[in-house]
Amino acid sequence: ANYIEHYGLVRVPTEPMQVRHAWNSNVTASYYVTVAISRHSHHHADAS
Repeated sequence: ANYIEHYGLVRVPTEPMQVRHAWNSNVTASYYVTVAISRHSHHHADAS
């Protein structure tokens, strides 16, 4: 799943991970079909 959540996104290796480095979809059907990975970038913003 990790590969799918980041597929097609580009980041310079020295650049810190940011919200824009993961895709989001606010479509309700996508949320349920993909078991919520369509709202993936929150863990880049709030990483522990």
